[in-house]
Amino acid sequence: MEPFAAPRADDHHESVWHHLLLAGGFACVARGGGLLALTLVLAFALRGAVKTEHVARIEVLALYWHFVDAVWVVVFTVVYIIGR
Repeated sequence: MEPFAAPRADDHHESVWHHLLLAGGFACVARGGGLLALTLVLAFALRGAVKTEHVARIEVLALYWHFVDAVWVVVFTVVYIIGR
């Protein structure tokens, strides 16, 4: 769109679509970060490096993972099911 040009009829649709793609992108980045953190915890656990003082951090990671999962369910529902 040119600067100072009158908005077209489909500009609103494009704006909404870009915001939905952005939300999906954030969800994918958050899931990737969670998977990386869970993989690191698994690697440390297999080496026997996880101690009892790490339990609180691992529980926070589990809460983060479930929160990200719940957000993904909402984003998926809005974008792919309701958006049809």
